[in-house]
Amino acid sequence: MKFNICNFMKLTTAKILKELQPLADAEYRDSVDYFSPQDPAHSGVVWKSVGVRVPALREFEKPYFKQLKSADDYRMMVKFTDEGFDTHIRELAVFGLEALMKLKKHWQPDLLKYVLRWVDLLSGWEMTDITSGLLSEMLFREIITLDDIYDLKDHPSVWGRRILIVSLIYPMRKGKGDIDRYLEVLALFKDSREKMIIKAVSWILREGSKSNPNKIRAFIDKYESDLHSSVLREVRNKLDKGLKNPK
Repeated sequence: MKFNICNFMKLTTAKILKELQPLADAEYRDSVDYFSPQDPAHSGVVWKSVGVRVPALREFEKPYFKQLKSADDYRMMVKFTDEGFDTHIRELAVFGLEALMKLKKHWQPDLLKYVLRWVDLLSGWEMTDITSGLLSEMLFREIITLDDIYDLKDHPSVWGRRILIVSLIYPMRKGKGDIDRYLEVLALFKDSREKMIIKAVSWILREGSKSNPNKIRAFIDKYESDLHSSVLREVRNKLDKGLKNPK
């Protein structure tokens, strides 16, 4: 696609969708549902994919993202992302989320109300984890607090509960903030047997082991009788051998 500033000034979901169509790969589109099966939230939303492979989408994004600099651009991309989620088209929502990540210095606390609305539209782990990057960065930068998203622990969808856990990734990885409070959140899910929750708990504990290995070891020892066996195995492997599943 040949880029010009007029394309940028008239940025809309309809325009971006039209420009993505020639990049579609039918085989990849069919594989998305296979590798990222959906379990629609209480809203019943089922997402669609244009079929643009990740490397192609990254190349497509570059000329647009180079133009993103101002607070006005931030407001434009919040609106774009909100509309992208309403289309339930994966590439449009991802385009918006990744554009917002380029505009961190313009983020405002009211971004949270949009993200929480988007959480209600999630139906699979891929979009959940991409969206969680926004919450995690907001938490890490102290734009929001854990109290602002704590109620997600009772979200009716597994994706809402998973995003609360995965949003802890940056603070836990870097050891920033109230690590004990973050571990209290993980303890809420210690006896969960939902696959997507088990995987999320293991992931965040392994990330936390990079900055607070002693606290992580104490946590899994304390809840050894409650945590799923895969969490215990993977986290202990990470602590002792540096890998989730060493050979």
